[in-house]
Amino acid sequence: MDVSCALETQSGQQVGLIRPRSNRSSAINREVADLSYEVLGPGGAPILSLKRLGGLARRHTIVVEDATGRHLGRIRQTSSVWRQMRTTRITVALEVGGHQVATTDICIHPRDRFAAVCEPIGPTVGPAIATVERQWRSVGTSNDFFDYTLSCLQPTVHPLPELLLATAFAHYLYDRLAVGGPLETYQSFGRGGTWHDPR
Repeated sequence: MDVSCALETQSGQQVGLIRPRSNRSSAINREVADLSYEVLGPGGAPILSLKRLGGLARRHTIVVEDATGRHLGRIRQTSSVWRQMRTTRITVALEVGGHQVATTDICIHPRDRFAAVCEPIGPTVGPAIATVERQWRSVGTSNDFFDYTLSCLQPTVHPLPELLLATAFAHYLYDRLAVGGPLETYQSFGRGGTWHDPR
């Protein structure tokens, strides 16, 4: 299943795109597959690479690299595998050079379309530096889609903005992986839970 999204300003102007790079995940293996995405700037040139490494046997990690392949940082799951199997949340750390610069929770609950999701991103102690907010958007299909808003609450320096963008994308990515593609609508009725949808 391909996962892609547009990046827009608050006024709705598109300033970028995140698209897959030859991912071949199926409904069976998408929770454990390694997935790669590229972030394109306003002119269509690649500016970032996002690589999701993970699965139930190992904790999820999103590696953030610039267009030349230089490592900028990573988002690493710090909560236990048991927590991700029992709840709709995983806790992650934003790391630069092996040092933790912030933490946040990624809420994965796409079946509850009207749930208020506004997750702070910040240090363990102190005020949040950003938030990710999710709002349901009606698109006239039986699948659920959401808009995600990244709000920066204080100035940040490179490479933290790139990690914040990757964190917002992680919310979108895990919701999309949970919902699945158009054909999965037929599988939704009466389906049992998964680690991110514990019904």
